[in-house]
Amino acid sequence: MNGEPLRLVGAHEIRDMLGVSRQRAYQLAGRPDFPKPIAKLAQGKIWNLGDIEAWISTYRAGRRPRRQATKAE
Repeated sequence: MNGEPLRLVGAHEIRDMLGVSRQRAYQLAGRPDFPKPIAKLAQGKIWNLGDIEAWISTYRAGRRPRRQATKAE
């Protein structure tokens, strides 16, 4: 290891990072391209934060931008 502390996240933190529902976070975690958890605890799976941040960056880069609502004049 490089001496840096391991930064871990669970499903709740991933949900907050993505701004999605609990159900959607679990759907995304089931995707084949989603990082594998580094451990499974009694309270759920945990992931390396760096892996999740990299995945989010790639995931969002591949998505079409949302259309912005325009103000009716």
